[in-house]
Amino acid sequence: MKIVHFEIHADDPERAIKFYRDVFGWEITKFQGSEEGGIDYWNIDTKEGLNGGLMRRENPSSEGDPNACVIYVQVPNYDDYAEKIQKAGGTKVNEKVEMERVGIYSQFKDTEGNTIAIIETPPGM
Repeated sequence: MKIVHFEIHADDPERAIKFYRDVFGWEITKFQGSEEGGIDYWNIDTKEGLNGGLMRRENPSSEGDPNACVIYVQVPNYDDYAEKIQKAGGTKVNEKVEMERVGIYSQFKDTEGNTIAIIETPPGM
């Protein structure tokens, strides 16, 4: 089965929107009609294929709970994007790992405490 959508939950949606725009250049727009449904929801256009959504976190988890899902974002240069993430308010979870035939990757926390990962794949992959 094909994955067709992802969703990011945020305590402060505007802060999260700024983070993802600043780091990855994603286009994030308010979903029309979301106010009538009683939810705050934004569409995310990654400009690279899989798109998603962002919404206000409804059930904040307790401190230390892991995400149910980690999004891996392929980037052209690991070091550049690691710097962008930290400059935008994200924090590094672990040191970068370099694996043959996989690439360079590590995980970060976004401004909302969600775990995301970036990966720079080897040429030709």
